[in-house]
This record gives sequence, structure tokens and C-alpha cells, in this order.
Amino acid sequence: MNTERIPFPCYKLELSSEGMVVVHFDGIVMRKANKYEENLLTFRTTRAPIGFEHALQAKHGVRPWDQDDEELTIEFVKKRALSSSAHASDKPLGSTQSKRKKGKGIG
Repeated sequence: MNTERIPFPCYKLELSSEGMVVVHFDGIVMRKANKYEENLLTFRTTRAPIGFEHALQAKHGVRPWDQDDEELTIEFVKKRALSSSAHASDKPLGSTQSKRKKGKGIG
């Protein structure tokens, strides 16, 4: 399936070593976030299935629209689907963490 035309959102993440960064939907750290991206992007969150059900009901007028449901709209996602061609680091999310010294385990 070709997913290139599907807009996948980006998120912001604060890393102690790099500050605020832009993270692609697939977990790749793209680059350090600029001020515009810091204001536009949201932190990645999760939603329980009942949240999707409530949003769908609200979309069809069965229940009142909740402001949090806005994050599920295609308009919200499109605004946050930044160009993936600007991958500055192309490293998986966990690779920015410092490595533990050998023999220094937890406990």
C-alpha cells in the first residue's frame, strides 16, 4: 500500500541533550524544533478506544463536540504533517540517549 499521500503528523519532544526536537510519526527524530514548530506541534499522546467512539458520536451530532476531539480531524493532522525530506538526523527515537558505561547496571 502506498502511504506517501497520507499525511502523518509530527510531534515535539523535549530531549535533555538536544532540547525540543521534531519527531516524525514513525518515531524518527527529524531535527531541532524552531520556535514555529514548538508552538504548532503537540506532544504525542494516546487515546483510549472510547475517546474515538465519543469523537465519532460528536461528529454525527449524537453528543457534544469536545475541544480535544479537534486533534482527530484531518485538518489538525495536515497542519502538523511536516516535510519528511528535512530529516536532519534520521535516527530512531532512542538513539539520542547516552549509552551506559559497561558494568554500570541498575541496582
